[in-house]
Amino acid sequence: MTTDLATKEWSVNEITLIKNIAAPKCTDDEFKLLLYQAKTYRLDPLLKQIWAVKYSDNKPASIFAGRDGFLAIAHRSGAFDGMESGFRTEGTNIIGWAKVYRKDMSHPFCVEVNMKEYNRNQGTWLTHGTTMIVKVAEAQALRKAFQISGIFSPDEMPEAEKPPMRDITPEPEKKKYVKAPVHDLSKENKIIDAEAEQQK
Repeated sequence: MTTDLATKEWSVNEITLIKNIAAPKCTDDEFKLLLYQAKTYRLDPLLKQIWAVKYSDNKPASIFAGRDGFLAIAHRSGAFDGMESGFRTEGTNIIGWAKVYRKDMSHPFCVEVNMKEYNRNQGTWLTHGTTMIVKVAEAQALRKAFQISGIFSPDEMPEAEKPPMRDITPEPEKKKYVKAPVHDLSKENKIIDAEAEQQK
């Protein structure tokens, strides 16, 4: 793959490393899109701020960033003026909410999300469900406030995964063991018995 405007900030070795740990199984075009988005929003794939997941050969790769990645974008804009977030209960349901403020706008960007629409009933959702639904609300509010497009939080997607890290550490060389010869003691005993008979 040639280095173009979307990859000029990384060396050839860095591009290869990013491909291995942050975009396995992605096509060249999908990988270029990941690098373009990383450059556009100044997110570092090597720090797990942005990554791509290829779920199927028949579907385009999905590009993800964590909530902290969206916060980094907001802070760098110079317009970020704080965020409020939390959750409330409505009957048996939990609603996560977030408000993001910009210095150049008079009204906040507000988002509410329903736990029933995002709860996967597995992993962190089982033990820290309220924390997760608040993170979803925060990510969506930050995306709206700072016009972040083409990137989603993994917490929003039902099939999303954590950054797919491939272990590229070389495996240690396996030791070769030589099988020791097995002595047939029964044959040796027969030889000893024969010699004893001859000496009689």
